[in-house]
Amino acid sequence: MIKFISLKEKLKNNFFPLLVVYGNDLWLKEKAIENIVGSLDITVDINISRFEQTSDFDAVFMACATLPFIDRYRAVIAELIVPQGRKAQELKERLEKFAAYPQQSCCLIIVCDNPKPFETVRGAETVDCSRLDTENVVRWITSYVRLNKGNIDRNTALKIAEYCLNDMARVSTETEKLVGYSPDVTQENVQLLVHKDMEYVVFDLGKAIAVKNVEKSLSMVSSLIEKGEEPRSLFSVLYNFYRRMYYVRTSEGSNESKAELLGVKPYALRYVAEVAAEYRPVQLKKALNLFLDADAKIKRFFNDRETLEYLVLQLLQL
Repeated sequence: MIKFISLKEKLKNNFFPLLVVYGNDLWLKEKAIENIVGSLDITVDINISRFEQTSDFDAVFMACATLPFIDRYRAVIAELIVPQGRKAQELKERLEKFAAYPQQSCCLIIVCDNPKPFETVRGAETVDCSRLDTENVVRWITSYVRLNKGNIDRNTALKIAEYCLNDMARVSTETEKLVGYSPDVTQENVQLLVHKDMEYVVFDLGKAIAVKNVEKSLSMVSSLIEKGEEPRSLFSVLYNFYRRMYYVRTSEGSNESKAELLGVKPYALRYVAEVAAEYRPVQLKKALNLFLDADAKIKRFFNDRETLEYLVLQLLQL
């Protein structure tokens, strides 16, 4: 298995006929495909074929069997719909036969979320494009800024990573925007220009409530509403945050299993767990009951904003 961060180095001296690019970060997957194709020195577009969500394996293998024009290699990128039963075994055998061909002139890149169906395919090399940890995101931000002849300190890069929850699609967009504004990236510019992920905003608000910071809590609610956030929407995301905290504090298992059940990324769950540590389970149970009371008021056409602000005041008193 090749980690995304070491892919470029691996590609320098190796040709892989069959690569399985997987993970939950779409930006990393596209960048991995770009790096793989780039390593093949393909100069003619017709030597690159792409299949999206296909079960037409004959067409994929026909593209693989087509000789490259002018270039030494061709690349076939396929998002395969994996069959079940006997057909799955047939696909595995065809992939193994393809990967074992001694004079290979094609690189087949399979793109998927879950590599399990391909882990037992002999000759297949997997590329892990799961969301990067904070350290690697910070390195990427720092390298990008310096490549563009700018400067950034570690704390500023860390703030960008946090605001974007390590989502590389957002990290890259926000970093490019910052460098376009000024090559030297500062904390002030990050605060001014970077749009915080809503999950991070809710974490920030939840943290302020948990540590009984009345002024910051009410100020954040007011600021979000004034910037266009609907009180009902804010109520919903805050409720989901408290529901997740209750689950984290009262459930067994790893962060990965909890994240899967809650439908969030493990990295986001770290923020949930950090705030949940400020509460006892019984307090979180009371919090959920407060949300139920507030929801009933909203449904009875009480003022949304006043109901939300009163709810925050009640949460501050837990």
